[in-house]
Amino acid sequence: METWIVAYDISDPKRLRQVAKCCEDFGYRKQKSVFLCRVSATDIVKLRSRLYDIIELSQDQVLSVPLCGKCSDSARERDTAVCASSPSNG
Repeated sequence: METWIVAYDISDPKRLRQVAKCCEDFGYRKQKSVFLCRVSATDIVKLRSRLYDIIELSQDQVLSVPLCGKCSDSARERDTAVCASSPSNG
């Protein structure tokens, strides 16, 4: 299982609700348009496929970023996603 941050900017309210519902099926909401998803490699492909079936590429944006193990632990434990291995963090 990998941890991913999925964030989006959707211009249409109907698509926005559909994207949020899709993300809720795979993870939990961290902010209004940001989800933390702990998924298998197969599930991240399914999530991205479903999202790209919903969005309009010319109007909407979806970003999915994998987290390293330390960041994943940090995001779940402290409600942050600061990379513990980043040079600026020690």
